Order: sequence, then C-alpha cells, then structure tokens
Amino acid sequence: MATRADLSGAIAEWPALTGYSYDHFVSYSPVVSASIRRLALANANPVLLAIKIRNNQRNLQIPLRNLSLALTWSPKATAQRPQPVSPYLSPAADAAIVRRGPLLFAVHPTESRRIVTSYDHALPVRPLAVDYEISTNEPWAFALELGHTGGGEGSVTFDPTPSPGWSAAFPFNTDDYPFSVLAKVRALPETTWGYYGGSRITAQPPPSPLDCANKTCGASQSIRMVPFGGTNIRIAVLPWTAA
Repeated sequence: MATRADLSGAIAEWPALTGYSYDHFVSYSPVVSASIRRLALANANPVLLAIKIRNNQRNLQIPLRNLSLALTWSPKATAQRPQPVSPYLSPAADAAIVRRGPLLFAVHPTESRRIVTSYDHALPVRPLAVDYEISTNEPWAFALELGHTGGGEGSVTFDPTPSPGWSAAFPFNTDDYPFSVLAKVRALPETTWGYYGGSRITAQPPPSPLDCANKTCGASQSIRMVPFGGTNIRIAVLPWTAA
C-alpha cells in the first residue's frame, strides 16, 4: 500500500463480456467470480487489492450490490498478517469550499473546447449533440488563504456585478455568470497538487492546512470564483492555508 508496488501481477482474469448489450440495454451478464488460494504474499504491511477494467470503448455498468472483493490470511500466516489500519487509504483532505446560501462556487478558468465525436451519421441529425473535450491552460491549483481555521473576513468578497454577456433569460451557463466572489488564494506547484497518475484528472487535494513556509506556494492573489453551474471545469474543493 505504501509503495504501490505490484506484488503478483494479475491474479485472476475474466474473458471478454461479449454478446451483451452496451447501447440499448437488455440485461446484465451472469455474475462472474473467482477464488484464488495460496498466493503466498509475504508481507507485514497493508496491501491493496485492485480490480482493473478494460472497457474497450464500451460503457460498463457494474451493480454495486454484486461487487465484492476480499483478501484473507490463513490461520498459519500469523507472522505475515498486517496489523489493522485505518479504513482510509489516504489522509483526510480537510479541504474548504466557498458558498453563499445554497450556492457553491468554483474556480473559473478559461476553457478550451474540442469536438471529439459528432453524430451526423445518426438520424435525426443533431448538429449540437456532440461530445467535447474540455480543458484549460490556465492555473487551477490554488490554496484558499483563510484568516484562521474557520475562515475569516477578507478571505472572500462577494461581487454582485454580472459578467458583460449575462442575461436573466439564461441565468447559469458556462460563459457568463450573474455574480461572483473574489477569493484570496496562493498558487500551488504540480508537485503539491497536480493530476492523478499521469492523467488529466485532478488529484485529491493535499491535506490541509498547508504549511506554505515548507512548501513552494505562490504569492497571495485574488481569483474570481463563479457559481458551480457557471463553469464546466468545476474545481470547488480547495486546500487551504492560514494567512
């Protein structure tokens, strides 16, 4: 668990689940299962048991009531059995959010959109029903700079001014917003908060409070945060540091 080392490789594989519906749902496949004994994993530390899925560009629906994984040790393996540990695999983030009444606010970076799939070949023709890849080249990894543990005056300022293109006829869209907040933050390097496992998926926020004296935090600045429905890149849970 600590090193993420692969101790054994794949211990069981299931054949491809062909012959079952993947678009117009009909039924699930029969339950697949496996039981492997005598793995002989010599370890005295916690281990992780993972299930990896190759979905071959198909939607795979897994009823959670049928999903069960277990790793046990025989009575003779007392010397190698790890001690009980916390049920959590990573430290609690203890992160912070910015909200006003029922509204949650998120970072609002400039978005880049690229059409990756269109469905012009399927009737009826729907030119606007396309799949987008949405990304940004702007910084998004920030730590909220709070006045004290519970927040503080001056950390966040409400701005009632709508964006220039906003209309009450369409109050929430991903280009304009009816109001926003200005939050004091400090930028974080990718070594502190970046992407998960080499992907373009944001990793879990680092545990808070951050000690910017020992980490490379940027200078204090203000960023604009908009209602959660006003952006596609919805980063609303942020680590925090004391001002």
